[in-house]
Amino acid sequence: METDNTQKFVIGVIMVGLIIVIGIFILAAMQTSFTTGTTSSTSVNNETIASVTTGTPNAAASLFGVSCSWSDCITEADTWTIKYTWCMQEFTNDTDAGDGSCEYFTNGTYISDALNEMSGGIDGSIVTYGNAVENTTADLYINYTLPTNVTNNSLWAVSDGNITGVPWYVNLTFPHDCWADAYVNQVLSLRVASTWDAATENSTAWYCWGITDWLLLRNISTPADDSAKVFEEWMNWNINSSTNGKGVILGMNWSTSGCYVNSLTTLYNNTNWKCTYSYTTGVQSSAANASGTLITALSTGSAWITIIIVVGFAVIVLAFLSEGLGKMSSGREGPTY
Repeated sequence: METDNTQKFVIGVIMVGLIIVIGIFILAAMQTSFTTGTTSSTSVNNETIASVTTGTPNAAASLFGVSCSWSDCITEADTWTIKYTWCMQEFTNDTDAGDGSCEYFTNGTYISDALNEMSGGIDGSIVTYGNAVENTTADLYINYTLPTNVTNNSLWAVSDGNITGVPWYVNLTFPHDCWADAYVNQVLSLRVASTWDAATENSTAWYCWGITDWLLLRNISTPADDSAKVFEEWMNWNINSSTNGKGVILGMNWSTSGCYVNSLTTLYNNTNWKCTYSYTTGVQSSAANASGTLITALSTGSAWITIIIVVGFAVIVLAFLSEGLGKMSSGREGPTY
């Protein structure tokens, strides 16, 4: 009989272990059910985010653990007027030839291994042109120093032999990485490549430097000799002329990570921002949220809650086990009929 009792005790211990394992699987399944469901998207305009710093990122005020897509941010002020000025910069290193009235730097550069061949494309005249000599490619590197308060809505006007009608040029926009590099270095780095290949096709390709590589903005390739011609290029700067407040926080002066935002410059450090963004979150019932809180606590390390539940299971099983062993013990000491 003693052996039977020992076997039953071992079976009871095994049952306790099974209960613990089953409980863990149940908790995991419950956690999954509470973190899934339908989603809801919401847009927020000009929400105040207090004391944005260059250190610890600030969370958007109304958000808790959701995914965010940021649009723009403005420094908070009692009043502000946001206006923009367009001006043309014909040359990287001069202020003549029809430039606009806004102030900008004129210490840019032109660099090329075929500057003589390409000079007609940077002389201020849309009639003259430059191009590579036959069976070669000529690269012209153009570096504009960024004007003060320039915005990423600025445009690069270019004219090549593939444009056949008025106004004889097209405006190119720049992708994010080109502005990112420009804001860090305060220089917008551009490139135009003229290829003249009499045996195949000719082309003119326009690029901007995007942190690690040249990013193609426009490239037309045709058998016609005109396709290799570079007629002109210039910048149409869009300048933020805000008054009564610092206004729009430009391009790479801020960064985001999920639902957090932080300043990348001391100019806007420790100031209140008004930001526009959208966010997506799951839709859950209040009961699911309440239960989910407990399940999350169990899964993220609230040890005392876990211990209480596991010990509770164990005490219940051991109580039943002890009762059974007691009865067996009483039966062994009594008479046998």
